Amino acid sequence: MNDDFKLTPSLRSMLQWIADANGCLMMIQVTGNGTREYNKARDLRNAGLVRFGDHPTVKDATRTYPVDAIFITDAGRAALAQKGSRKP
Repeated sequence: MNDDFKLTPSLRSMLQWIADANGCLMMIQVTGNGTREYNKARDLRNAGLVRFGDHPTVKDATRTYPVDAIFITDAGRAALAQKGSRKP
């Protein structure tokens, strides 16, 4: 993780949400259609805490649909563990 990067409460909340969902969410679930949320996801990616890719489970009986997804990385899990976990 970059020394200049600060895991703000808002970014931490997004990272925790992804971690709570078994480490993978569809990008549209995370960002909706809001630029601010996409920017948060991009900041987490730039810091190496998440990565973008294809969601593995979007399919019907005959084919798989390409859907963007966001995955937590080992660095992201370490960042969450470093500061303690979220209280329920």
